[in-house]
Amino acid sequence: MNITRFKEQKRIMSDKVINDDVEHLMKIVGEIAQQPNYEIIKLLPVHWIVDEDMIVNDPLGMEARKLEVVADVFAIPKTFYTSLIELFDKLNINIVDITPNIVVASELLLDFDQKDL
Repeated sequence: MNITRFKEQKRIMSDKVINDDVEHLMKIVGEIAQQPNYEIIKLLPVHWIVDEDMIVNDPLGMEARKLEVVADVFAIPKTFYTSLIELFDKLNINIVDITPNIVVASELLLDFDQKDL
C-alpha cells in the first residue's frame, strides 16, 4: 500500500463553506494523487485549514475566503485491486467499501476523545 499526504487549497466563492466546496477540494486531491498503476481506495482528511490560521475537523458552515485540506491518500497496486474485485465477484459478495487496516485499527481501539486529542 502506498500512503501519501497531500495539502491542497481553494478559494471560497460564497460567504460560508458549503458541502460542494469540501467535495470539490477532495476531488482535486484525488486527481492530483492519482499515480500510474495504482488505485486510490481511500481519501481521508487529516484536518482542514480555514483562512490560513484556524485548524478544524469540520469546516462546513464556517465563514471563510480560503479553505485548505491536509489529506492522506491510500492507494494499492491496480493488479491487486482488480484481483480482489474479481475474487469477490466470483463469490457473489458485493463490496461496499475498502478501508485500510491502519484506519480500521484506530477506529476500533480509540474512542472519540482520544482521536480528538
